[in-house]
Amino acid sequence: MVIQKKKKFRDKCSTVSFINLELFLRNMIDKKDFEGLKQELEDYDKARDHVISKSNEIVKLSKVIIYSVQREELNLNREISEMRKKIIELREIKGDLRQEGSYKVAIQEYVEAMTFYEIIKNGKLPTRAQLKVNAEDYLMGLCDLTGELLRKAMNYAIYKRYTDVFRIKELVSDIYYYFLRLNLRNSELRKKSDAIKYNLRKIEDVVFELKLREIPLDRKREQRDEETSIRIKKKTED
Repeated sequence: MVIQKKKKFRDKCSTVSFINLELFLRNMIDKKDFEGLKQELEDYDKARDHVISKSNEIVKLSKVIIYSVQREELNLNREISEMRKKIIELREIKGDLRQEGSYKVAIQEYVEAMTFYEIIKNGKLPTRAQLKVNAEDYLMGLCDLTGELLRKAMNYAIYKRYTDVFRIKELVSDIYYYFLRLNLRNSELRKKSDAIKYNLRKIEDVVFELKLREIPLDRKREQRDEETSIRIKKKTED
Protein backbone atom coordinates (compact mmCIF):
# COMPACT_ATOMS: atom_id res chain seq x y z
CA MET A 1 0.00 0.00 0.00
CA VAL A 2 2.77 2.33 1.00
CA ILE A 3 4.70 1.42 -2.16
CA GLN A 4 1.68 2.19 -4.33
CA LYS A 5 1.26 5.61 -2.68
CA LYS A 6 4.94 6.39 -3.27
CA LYS A 7 4.60 5.36 -6.92
CA LYS A 8 1.53 7.57 -7.42
CA PHE A 9 3.36 10.45 -5.77
CA ARG A 10 6.37 10.01 -8.07
CA ASP A 11 4.10 9.85 -11.14
CA LYS A 12 2.31 12.99 -10.02
CA CYS A 13 5.62 14.78 -9.49
CA SER A 14 6.86 13.66 -12.89
CA THR A 15 3.70 14.96 -14.54
CA VAL A 16 3.98 18.28 -12.75
CA SER A 17 7.67 18.52 -13.64
CA PHE A 18 6.93 17.78 -17.31
CA ILE A 19 4.19 20.41 -17.40
CA ASN A 20 6.46 22.95 -15.72
CA LEU A 21 9.28 22.13 -18.16
CA GLU A 22 6.96 22.55 -21.14
CA LEU A 23 5.74 25.89 -19.83
CA PHE A 24 9.33 26.91 -19.21
CA LEU A 25 10.40 26.01 -22.73
CA ARG A 26 7.44 27.85 -24.20
CA ASN A 27 8.45 30.97 -22.37
CA MET A 28 12.08 30.73 -23.56
CA ILE A 29 11.22 31.75 -27.13
CA ASP A 30 9.13 34.73 -28.12
CA LYS A 31 6.87 33.36 -30.85
CA LYS A 32 5.69 36.80 -31.90
CA ASP A 33 9.27 37.88 -32.44
CA PHE A 34 9.94 34.87 -34.69
CA GLU A 35 6.74 35.52 -36.61
CA GLY A 36 7.94 39.07 -37.12
CA LEU A 37 11.31 37.81 -38.37
CA LYS A 38 9.59 35.44 -40.76
CA GLN A 39 7.45 38.26 -42.17
CA GLU A 40 10.47 40.55 -42.47
CA LEU A 41 12.39 37.96 -44.50
CA GLU A 42 9.39 37.34 -46.76
CA ASP A 43 8.98 41.09 -47.34
CA TYR A 44 12.70 41.41 -48.14
CA ASP A 45 12.53 38.54 -50.63
CA LYS A 46 9.56 40.16 -52.38
CA ALA A 47 11.36 43.52 -52.52
CA ARG A 48 14.52 41.79 -53.78
CA ASP A 49 12.57 40.06 -56.55
CA HIS A 50 11.17 43.48 -57.50
CA VAL A 51 14.70 44.94 -57.67
CA ILE A 52 15.92 42.05 -59.83
CA SER A 53 12.96 42.43 -62.19
CA LYS A 54 13.43 46.20 -62.58
CA SER A 55 17.20 45.79 -62.95
CA ASN A 56 16.80 43.20 -65.70
CA GLU A 57 14.52 45.57 -67.63
CA ILE A 58 17.16 48.32 -67.45
CA VAL A 59 19.95 45.95 -68.51
CA LYS A 60 17.91 44.81 -71.53
CA LEU A 61 17.19 48.39 -72.59
CA SER A 62 20.85 49.32 -72.16
CA LYS A 63 21.92 46.49 -74.45
CA VAL A 64 19.37 47.57 -77.07
CA ILE A 65 20.70 51.14 -76.96
CA ILE A 66 24.35 50.06 -77.15
CA TYR A 67 23.67 47.69 -80.04
CA SER A 68 21.76 50.40 -81.91
CA VAL A 69 24.54 52.95 -81.42
CA GLN A 70 27.08 50.46 -82.76
CA ARG A 71 24.92 50.25 -85.89
CA GLU A 72 24.67 54.07 -86.15
CA GLU A 73 20.94 53.90 -85.35
CA LEU A 74 20.71 56.97 -83.13
CA ASN A 75 16.99 57.69 -83.18
CA LEU A 76 16.53 56.25 -79.69
CA ASN A 77 14.39 58.84 -77.92
CA ARG A 78 11.72 56.30 -76.98
CA GLU A 79 14.19 53.76 -75.57
CA ILE A 80 16.15 56.38 -73.65
CA SER A 81 13.00 57.94 -72.22
CA GLU A 82 11.80 54.51 -71.09
CA MET A 83 15.13 53.66 -69.49
CA ARG A 84 15.29 56.97 -67.62
CA LYS A 85 11.80 56.31 -66.28
CA LYS A 86 12.85 52.86 -65.03
CA ILE A 87 16.01 54.31 -63.47
CA ILE A 88 13.87 56.78 -61.51
CA GLU A 89 11.74 53.88 -60.26
CA LEU A 90 14.85 51.93 -59.30
CA ARG A 91 16.28 54.89 -57.37
CA GLU A 92 13.20 54.87 -55.12
CA ILE A 93 14.56 51.69 -53.55
CA LYS A 94 16.29 52.38 -50.27
CA GLY A 95 18.40 50.57 -47.70
CA ASP A 96 20.28 47.30 -48.08
CA LEU A 97 18.61 46.50 -51.39
CA ARG A 98 20.84 49.10 -53.04
CA GLN A 99 23.77 46.80 -52.31
CA GLU A 100 22.22 43.95 -54.28
CA GLY A 101 24.34 42.91 -57.24
CA SER A 102 21.47 43.28 -59.71
CA TYR A 103 20.85 46.87 -58.58
CA LYS A 104 24.48 47.92 -59.06
CA VAL A 105 24.77 46.13 -62.42
CA ALA A 106 21.67 47.94 -63.70
CA ILE A 107 23.05 51.37 -62.71
CA GLN A 108 26.42 50.61 -64.31
CA GLU A 109 24.77 49.37 -67.53
CA TYR A 110 22.75 52.58 -67.58
CA VAL A 111 25.95 54.63 -67.28
CA GLU A 112 27.61 52.64 -70.06
CA ALA A 113 24.65 53.00 -72.44
CA MET A 114 24.07 56.71 -71.83
CA THR A 115 27.73 57.71 -72.06
CA PHE A 116 28.18 55.69 -75.25
CA TYR A 117 25.08 57.23 -76.83
CA GLU A 118 26.03 60.81 -75.92
CA ILE A 119 29.64 60.42 -77.12
CA ILE A 120 28.67 59.05 -80.52
CA LYS A 121 25.71 61.35 -81.08
CA ASN A 122 26.85 64.59 -79.46
CA GLY A 123 30.60 64.11 -78.96
CA LYS A 124 30.40 64.72 -75.21
CA LEU A 125 30.96 62.49 -72.19
CA PRO A 126 28.12 63.03 -69.65
CA THR A 127 29.18 63.82 -66.09
CA ARG A 128 28.30 61.87 -62.99
CA ALA A 129 26.04 64.72 -61.87
CA GLN A 130 24.14 64.66 -65.16
CA LEU A 131 23.51 60.93 -64.83
CA LYS A 132 22.74 61.25 -61.09
CA VAL A 133 24.77 58.23 -59.99
CA ASN A 134 27.40 57.72 -57.30
CA ALA A 135 31.13 57.87 -58.03
CA GLU A 136 31.78 54.12 -57.95
CA ASP A 137 28.92 53.20 -60.31
CA TYR A 138 29.93 55.99 -62.70
CA LEU A 139 33.55 54.81 -62.84
CA MET A 140 32.53 51.17 -63.22
CA GLY A 141 30.31 52.19 -66.11
CA LEU A 142 33.19 54.06 -67.77
CA CYS A 143 35.34 50.93 -67.58
CA ASP A 144 32.69 49.06 -69.57
CA LEU A 145 32.29 52.03 -71.92
CA THR A 146 35.87 51.71 -73.17
CA GLY A 147 35.08 48.20 -74.41
CA GLU A 148 32.24 49.54 -76.55
CA LEU A 149 34.47 52.37 -77.79
CA LEU A 150 37.03 49.77 -78.86
CA ARG A 151 34.40 47.95 -80.92
CA LYS A 152 33.23 51.25 -82.39
CA ALA A 153 36.78 52.21 -83.36
CA MET A 154 37.21 48.91 -85.15
CA ASN A 155 33.94 49.46 -87.05
CA TYR A 156 35.07 52.95 -88.00
CA ALA A 157 38.34 51.51 -89.31
CA ILE A 158 36.46 48.99 -91.46
CA TYR A 159 34.44 51.79 -93.06
CA LYS A 160 37.56 54.00 -93.41
CA ARG A 161 36.34 56.64 -90.98
CA TYR A 162 39.85 57.18 -89.75
CA THR A 163 39.25 60.57 -88.13
CA ASP A 164 36.64 58.99 -85.87
CA VAL A 165 39.08 56.22 -84.94
CA PHE A 166 41.66 58.78 -83.86
CA ARG A 167 39.00 60.71 -81.95
CA ILE A 168 38.00 57.61 -79.96
CA LYS A 169 41.64 56.78 -79.29
CA GLU A 170 42.17 60.23 -77.76
CA LEU A 171 39.03 59.90 -75.64
CA VAL A 172 39.98 56.49 -74.21
CA SER A 173 43.50 57.79 -73.62
CA ASP A 174 42.07 60.71 -71.62
CA ILE A 175 39.83 58.38 -69.59
CA TYR A 176 42.84 56.20 -68.79
CA TYR A 177 44.88 59.25 -67.78
CA TYR A 178 42.24 60.41 -65.31
CA PHE A 179 41.83 56.90 -63.89
CA LEU A 180 45.57 56.82 -63.20
CA ARG A 181 45.14 59.89 -61.02
CA LEU A 182 42.53 58.18 -58.83
CA ASN A 183 43.40 56.35 -55.62
CA LEU A 184 41.44 53.18 -56.29
CA ARG A 185 41.17 51.25 -53.05
CA ASN A 186 38.01 49.44 -54.06
CA SER A 187 39.31 46.08 -55.23
CA GLU A 188 36.48 45.46 -57.69
CA LEU A 189 36.86 48.87 -59.31
CA ARG A 190 40.64 48.56 -59.27
CA LYS A 191 40.45 45.22 -61.05
CA LYS A 192 37.87 46.42 -63.57
CA SER A 193 39.90 49.54 -64.40
CA ASP A 194 42.60 47.30 -65.88
CA ALA A 195 40.22 46.80 -68.82
CA ILE A 196 40.76 50.45 -69.80
CA LYS A 197 44.48 49.85 -70.33
CA TYR A 198 43.74 46.72 -72.35
CA ASN A 199 41.14 48.48 -74.53
CA LEU A 200 43.40 51.48 -75.07
CA ARG A 201 46.21 49.19 -76.20
CA LYS A 202 43.88 47.51 -78.69
CA ILE A 203 42.77 50.87 -80.10
CA GLU A 204 46.39 51.99 -80.38
CA ASP A 205 47.08 48.80 -82.38
CA VAL A 206 44.26 49.76 -84.76
CA VAL A 207 45.69 53.27 -85.13
CA PHE A 208 49.16 51.84 -85.73
CA GLU A 209 47.82 49.60 -88.50
CA LEU A 210 46.11 52.59 -90.10
CA LYS A 211 49.34 54.57 -89.97
CA LEU A 212 51.19 51.73 -91.70
CA ARG A 213 48.57 51.71 -94.44
CA GLU A 214 48.89 55.46 -94.92
CA ILE A 215 52.63 55.27 -95.74
CA PRO A 216 52.32 53.30 -99.01
CA LEU A 217 49.18 55.24 -99.89
CA ASP A 218 51.05 58.53 -99.48
CA ARG A 219 53.90 57.23 -101.65
CA LYS A 220 51.49 56.15 -104.37
CA ARG A 221 49.78 59.52 -104.16
CA GLU A 222 53.11 61.31 -104.51
CA GLN A 223 54.03 59.10 -107.46
CA ARG A 224 50.70 59.85 -109.20
CA ASP A 225 51.13 63.57 -108.60
CA GLU A 226 54.65 63.43 -110.01
CA GLU A 227 53.51 61.53 -113.12
CA THR A 228 50.66 64.02 -113.61
CA SER A 229 53.08 66.93 -113.36
CA ILE A 230 55.37 65.34 -115.96
CA ARG A 231 52.47 64.81 -118.39
CA ILE A 232 51.30 68.37 -117.96
CA LYS A 233 54.83 69.65 -118.51
CA LYS A 234 55.20 67.62 -121.73
CA LYS A 235 51.89 68.90 -123.08
CA THR A 236 52.97 72.45 -122.31
CA GLU A 237 56.29 71.98 -124.12
CA ASP A 238 54.52 70.47 -127.15
